[in-house]
Order: sequence, then structure tokens, then C-alpha cells
Amino acid sequence: MKAYVDPLDVLDARVKLLESRVLGKKGKVDVKSSVMDSIMVINTQIVNALAGREQVTTVLKRLDELEKYMDPSFGDINPLSLKAKLEVVQSMEGELEQNLKYYQRLQQLKSELDSEHIKNVPALKSKLDNLIVIELQNRERYEKVSKEIRDMIQQYNEIVSSLSKSFVKWDAALTKCEMDAQVKKPID
Repeated sequence: MKAYVDPLDVLDARVKLLESRVLGKKGKVDVKSSVMDSIMVINTQIVNALAGREQVTTVLKRLDELEKYMDPSFGDINPLSLKAKLEVVQSMEGELEQNLKYYQRLQQLKSELDSEHIKNVPALKSKLDNLIVIELQNRERYEKVSKEIRDMIQQYNEIVSSLSKSFVKWDAALTKCEMDAQVKKPID
């Protein structure tokens, strides 16, 4: 069974947690000062900070105007003038013409898209699946044959290399024998 928790205690704990996060562990809340006094002190500090900074005060004077323009619904409240709308359309003229060409091309090809051949695609799915299986089998056979051919070419190259080495040795031995035979012949 849960114990009854007073909502005010929960609220008080949350306020203390918020104060500790905002003010930090060392920050103390001065209960004696009123909220109005704090606001007045902050206002005085802001006025003193802005004194002599004309650019900032100019922006602050136009803050209401800035908020009006930054409001997401500003375009809905103040619709564009006819001239502004015309400029927007003219700036998008190239894109609109391209979209018109695409649309016209799509209308021309619509008869092709509505043809019986395209409509029969779902019925041909089983045949396509069979062709995919055959293609995969052919690919496996191709890879197997390619590997066998590579192995055979490698064996052929090894045989040719071995024969070449043997021929070089035999040629060297034959040349030596021929030279020995010429040296042993008596000179007339």
C-alpha cells in the first residue's frame, strides 16, 4: 500500500530542485526581497547596460515590428500584393515551364502506362521468378567454369614454365657436350 504524499510537499521539493539547478548549490534565495524589487533592480541594470549603445536601443525600439515580421502567420495576415505575387511567379518561370514539359510528356506516355502489357505484369511474376532462378543457376555455373578455366590456365603456365626451365638446362648441357666434343677432336 502506498503512503499518502502531500501534493504541496511534492511541489515544494520540485521548486527547491529548480532553485538548486538555476542558482547552483551556493546560491541562496533571499526570501525577504520581493519579486517587484528584483524586477526593478534588473530593469535598472538593463537600462544602465544599454546607455550609450544607440544601435541596440534602435533595435529594441523596433522590437514590435521585428516580432510582427518574424511571426509565422505574418504571410497569412498580410497577403502579398499583386505585384509581389507576379514577381514570385516570374522568378519561378523556368521551373514552371520545365514542370509543364514533364506533365505534357507524362500525358503522352499515359497510354503506354495504361497498356495491356503493363497491366499484365502481376500475371507474369511467376515467369519472372523462374527466369531469376535460371539466371542465378547460370551465374553459379559460369563462376564454376571460370574457376576451372583459371585453374587450368595456371596449370598450363606452370607446365610451360617447367618445360622452359628444362629446355634451358638441356640446351646448356647440350652446348657443354658440343664444346667438349670439339675440344677432344685432334687438329689435323
